[in-house]
Amino acid sequence: MSTKNNIVKKGGTIALATVLVGSSLLSTVPINVLASEKALQNVASAASSTAAPANATEVGTFAELKAALLNTSITDIKLTADIKLTASFNFTTQKNLYGEGHTIDMNQCRIGVAKADSVNRIENVTLVNQNIYPLFWSEYKNVQVTYKDVDSSGQQFVYNAHGTTILEGKIKAVATLEEVYQGRNLLIREGADVDFNSVQSNGTALYIVGDLTQEANSKMKVDSKSYTAYVANSSTQISIAGNMELRSANKQAIYATGGSMTVKTGAKFKATAGDAIEEGISITNGSLTVQTGADFVATSPGKQGTVQTGKSLVFENGSNFAITNTNAVGSIFANYAGASTNININSDKGLSTWDSGFIYNDKPTHNYNDFKMAKFDLSGWDKGNLSQKNLMSNSAQFQSQFVSKTTGKLFGGSYALTNIAQTTIEDLTTDSTNVVGLAEPNANIVIKNATGATLGSGKVGSDGYYDITIAKQVAGTVVTATADSNGITSSASTTVIQAAIEQTTIAPITTDSTKATGTAEPNADIEIKANGEIIGNGKAGSDGRYSISISQQDVGTRVTATATKGTATSSATTTVTQGELIQTSISALTTKSTVAEGTAQPNATIEIKNSTGNLLGSGRVGSDGKYSITIAKQAAGTIVIATATSNGKTSTAQTTVVRGEIDATTVNEVTTESVSVSGTAEPNATIVMKDQDGKQLAAGRVGSDGIYSLTIAKQPEGTVISVTASLAGFTSTASTIVVRDGIEQTTINGLTTDSTFASGTAEPNATIVIKDQTGKQLATGRVGSDGIYSLTIAKQAEGTIVTATATKDGKTSSANTTVIRDAIAPTTINDLTADSTVATGTAEPNATIVIKNATGETIGSGTVGSDGKYSLMIMKQVAGTVVTATATKGGKTASASTTVIDNSLGAPTINDYYVNDGYVTGKAPAGAKKVTVEVAGKTIRTVDVGANGTYKVYVNDNAAMSVSGTSFHAYAIDANGKTGDKATSTVKERTVVVAPPTINDYIVDGGYVTGKAAAPATKVTISTGGKDIRTGDVAADGTFKIYVNDNADMKVVGKEFTAIAKDVVGNVSKPTTSTVKGATLAKPTIDAYYAGQEYVTGKTDKATSKIGLYDKAGNLLRYGAVDAATGTYKIYASDKASMRVVGDTFTVKAIDTAGTATAPTTSTILTAILGKPSINDYSKGDEYVTGKTDLATSKIGLYDNNGTLLRTGLVNSDGTYKIYAPDKAFMQVIGNVFTVRAINSANVPGLAATSPVLGERVPSVVTAADYNLGDNNVTGTYTGSGAKVQLFVNDVLVKNGALDTATGTYQVYAKDYIKAATDKVEIVLYDKNWQELDRTPVNIKAAAGETLKITPDAYTIGDPNVTGSLDGVSTGIKLYVNGELARTGQISGDGKTFTIYAQDKIKSTTDVVTVVGTDKDGKEVTASVSVKAASEAPDALKIDATSYTLNSDSLSGSYTGTMNGVELWVNGVKARTGGFDATAKTFSVYAKDKITSTSDVVQIKGYDKNWNVVTIDVTIK
Repeated sequence: MSTKNNIVKKGGTIALATVLVGSSLLSTVPINVLASEKALQNVASAASSTAAPANATEVGTFAELKAALLNTSITDIKLTADIKLTASFNFTTQKNLYGEGHTIDMNQCRIGVAKADSVNRIENVTLVNQNIYPLFWSEYKNVQVTYKDVDSSGQQFVYNAHGTTILEGKIKAVATLEEVYQGRNLLIREGADVDFNSVQSNGTALYIVGDLTQEANSKMKVDSKSYTAYVANSSTQISIAGNMELRSANKQAIYATGGSMTVKTGAKFKATAGDAIEEGISITNGSLTVQTGADFVATSPGKQGTVQTGKSLVFENGSNFAITNTNAVGSIFANYAGASTNININSDKGLSTWDSGFIYNDKPTHNYNDFKMAKFDLSGWDKGNLSQKNLMSNSAQFQSQFVSKTTGKLFGGSYALTNIAQTTIEDLTTDSTNVVGLAEPNANIVIKNATGATLGSGKVGSDGYYDITIAKQVAGTVVTATADSNGITSSASTTVIQAAIEQTTIAPITTDSTKATGTAEPNADIEIKANGEIIGNGKAGSDGRYSISISQQDVGTRVTATATKGTATSSATTTVTQGELIQTSISALTTKSTVAEGTAQPNATIEIKNSTGNLLGSGRVGSDGKYSITIAKQAAGTIVIATATSNGKTSTAQTTVVRGEIDATTVNEVTTESVSVSGTAEPNATIVMKDQDGKQLAAGRVGSDGIYSLTIAKQPEGTVISVTASLAGFTSTASTIVVRDGIEQTTINGLTTDSTFASGTAEPNATIVIKDQTGKQLATGRVGSDGIYSLTIAKQAEGTIVTATATKDGKTSSANTTVIRDAIAPTTINDLTADSTVATGTAEPNATIVIKNATGETIGSGTVGSDGKYSLMIMKQVAGTVVTATATKGGKTASASTTVIDNSLGAPTINDYYVNDGYVTGKAPAGAKKVTVEVAGKTIRTVDVGANGTYKVYVNDNAAMSVSGTSFHAYAIDANGKTGDKATSTVKERTVVVAPPTINDYIVDGGYVTGKAAAPATKVTISTGGKDIRTGDVAADGTFKIYVNDNADMKVVGKEFTAIAKDVVGNVSKPTTSTVKGATLAKPTIDAYYAGQEYVTGKTDKATSKIGLYDKAGNLLRYGAVDAATGTYKIYASDKASMRVVGDTFTVKAIDTAGTATAPTTSTILTAILGKPSINDYSKGDEYVTGKTDLATSKIGLYDNNGTLLRTGLVNSDGTYKIYAPDKAFMQVIGNVFTVRAINSANVPGLAATSPVLGERVPSVVTAADYNLGDNNVTGTYTGSGAKVQLFVNDVLVKNGALDTATGTYQVYAKDYIKAATDKVEIVLYDKNWQELDRTPVNIKAAAGETLKITPDAYTIGDPNVTGSLDGVSTGIKLYVNGELARTGQISGDGKTFTIYAQDKIKSTTDVVTVVGTDKDGKEVTASVSVKAASEAPDALKIDATSYTLNSDSLSGSYTGTMNGVELWVNGVKARTGGFDATAKTFSVYAKDKITSTSDVVQIKGYDKNWNVVTIDVTIK
């Protein structure tokens, strides 16, 4: 066995080469991409054409070329033009011919090397019309000729009989007469890409008499009609280290007379032979070794073995091999005539074999899952003489079953088919009684729960479907389906979810409603919410009805009732409507009313109308329920109606207008000279006249004309005369003031006992006399021309009446005033209680103030403030005491008194308290603000009095309150801290004793307090700080689990809390006490943060209480939110200037409930985040969300309206993206708003773009084709968002179907279920969430004759074969391309599948491709083949955008799909071949010496699975 290549490290650089066959990853092994300076030079040499030396001789004609070749002093020759030869000759010195891209037409002429041991070179030239003695042919010994970047056509490419030929760069050669290559040693250099073709020749493609060596990272493809490689050397060394593919149409791929062949680590070798008798590969007297990490594929159609050796055949462990003999009697191995060959097979991935004649079966004849190794000796070469001896294997199955001569196909390594189809299981609910899914056809299937109990078993159908009956399972049960085939198993699991529960209903609710009623799932929990806030909860009865108390709600409030049972919920919502309005009222109206008043529904609109509907006035009722609307006076008898309207409801009231007045009375002017009073009034009414003192001046009757006139005595000026008309109980009054019939009315200003002047106004220039009430003249004088007078008088005593009389022109006018005392401001005193020690009030500013009680005792004194307020300390006075405050100033006093009131508090009431009740309750006296409970003179706890006057004091943590008979007290405290009388009670003992519960340790942020409570306990209450947190149920096993994480006290390490147990009648246990325990926090992590990013995010200890963000100086910026369930956090940071400085550091600390912080975690601010992507319209049922994003986007994220990531998608090189979405329930609800964010390479989401889910583009419709009894499947089409389909027969679900989303068709297996044409058959279409979209009946017809149905698979350009399935009997299968027969294919042994080689026939997606089969009656059946571009294949190669920084060692990047090779091109020239890692999907090329300027044009060229080139441009920095 050969050893692996040594791995030589240089500069620490090792690349990974991946061996791929088709699209299957076989192995990843390390190769050295920087083995040595010489290796680098080789790669560089192979990568690009060598520039001709500056001193090269330039030739542009045949004559010049011949002269240069014959000139012994010239070595380097450079073509400057295309040349055509006209003669043959030989040269004798070393020559290097640089074609510079020109063409040499050999014109069947010969130019030979006629000197042994000479070294020659041909580069960058096209050769045409070559002779069998081509350019630089030679029969001299040890001649070396190197060909680089040469394209040759003609009779032969190379004839170097005794020398060495070296191939570099891109070589393409076609031979039409003899070999492409004939010579001794052939060397294919690293980086070479060789394509030889001798299909038009009858000769061997490669005729080698020495060694064949292919270096790593090179490619060679050889097509031949005859032998692909004929090696006439019994000691030849064939070494394959690159990718080599050999194909022969009629002969063996390799025939070597001896020596050894080695397929080296990392190599990929494929040989296809065409000889119908001989072996595919024959190393007659030699050995063949396939090393670890190599890939070896060989196929032959001959009767003799596919691979023949004379000495040994070794497949090392880790190699991947696939050997196939398509002949019905052919075998995989053979021995050359003579001694036996030793075969050594190693494969730790198992081994798969097919018996001869059955190689097209999907499943191997034998699968050796436990196979590791086998050795045996083999003699013979075909079925008739093959003999196998000395078989030894680790696998007993292989030891007993393997027979070489009957084995037609053998797969090992990653080719081994030692697995079965992946089992699937469809969703289960609590109503499910059948488990259905897909699995390996005909496998045994077992259904088990999480405990391993078997729920059901059976067999998978031949169509891959299974359907197993099980008992209904509870929600949360994990159910696993395991398929077993040939000892290989495959499992899938699902968790049972709660089935849908009954639809919840809720009865209409009005503003009057105090209960929410409706129907729901029997015994379900019911929660009532108003605009999202819980207003009530309870449980539905066993009859499904519920009635839950709620608070009254406003109009328009959305009230939702949600029923929950298990994990299933059902909701119903109603909007609160207006209840009955408050009865409207209207006050009585009279004919003189101008305002309508009354009461009505607060804030309602109000309209006042008469009985004919005329609107008299309108407005709005006040918030106090009162209204007042201005109206015109109405006639007596008018019906006036008030209508209040609110939220569509009305309430009315009415009144009838009554007579409210008689005609208005008028009175004409009366002067001091008048002796009669006249006017108008109600005709015939009684009329009475009086003065302002009520003295009757006259009386009489109004005339029938409404005029009256009554005689009176003259009245003094200013007399008020009122005239009242009376009739029928109504009165009307008018008044007038007697005016002077002469001079101006005299006035006199007020006088006090201190006044020495009398002043006032009077008739200008009149005489003015001042007298007292005795007539004594006090002063006289003249009124000024301005009508003002002022006369000096002596001070007058209090009470003196002083009269001023003005006289002019015989007319007089008088006025008088009474002298008053000149007093200080009045004194006030505020209320006093029996507890008052301060007297306050107002008085004359700066006056002396004295406070006395009823006995005259001074209890306080002082001075009034300048603001007129006083506040004096006094002794407490008994209730009822009269207290007087007297202010004195300037000899004047003013007093005020108040009576002391009683303000003592009474005792509260105490309800019965039983041992462990937990709370002492009762009612507090009026005026109480707090209540204290004490025992043995010590306070237990003080609480606030409730708004309803009750109190509730927690006492269960006091030991004495747990002892029956203990006496305790309760007393009230008012707002001033005054205590009231004490009430006394005793602790009582209940007849039933409930044991205290046990409490498990509770860790801070643990979420739930758990423990056990013994019977008869049914509930447990958790309390802390005297307040209940929550009450939970005791489970059947006695355990309880109560959520407390929303209570702030339970987040404090060391905080004490208690648990009490209760039974159904309210008996309570003694409390059990525990404390909140802490946990040591781990340091948080920080996700990459970009300047301007909204949040700093990361992970932290789940016990973290809060998370802090600090700038580079350690200053706290903000605390953030922690998700305890996931241990993630986020801290808003984009508004902080210090968090927008790229390159600055910042830190994050986790802080526990005790306030202890972890050591800081440091990170650096990176460059800005990505912007908003665009979003194309997305409709329900669409397959992808699409749009365009920043080219720097690494991946694209789809989120729901809560910010939950639904899925990430890939971004194309042009910035377009698509995200698969139809399997997400959120994305199938029309109107839901989703979010798309671009995510950078650090996995940081960018700015959010939002868009709604639109309606379906295509309606969801299902159709069904007519079904013939006996057919396998019901088929049809569907449109819209259909995702699942089911078959119902006679209203019973019998089978799930399969949908083909590409064609919009489906099929459901029906043969075993539809038995008669009278059966009722339906197809039902569902969406992803099993919501029914459409259903259609199936028309059943009598059985038809057997037909053939062909279902081709989609074909991708470059794939080797067109494949597909057959339903029915087919006797042949053919491929047609663009209407022409391309090839006849092969049908598998079971007749169910076909394979047709098509790689060389189907070249374009526009090709029209069909498959034609012949049924059992000779009738042709045609089916179209869908052709897709290679770029559409799932493993299509796509290279991500790549950049390179000058002077970096390597240019690296990433890709998706399958890569077979990678190259660096600089300025249009291949610079170097690189390495790639197929597992990590990355590549690397050493570039430091090739990319030297930012102006260089740099490209990366990758080769896909079919060796097609994919090119991207590289950005140079």
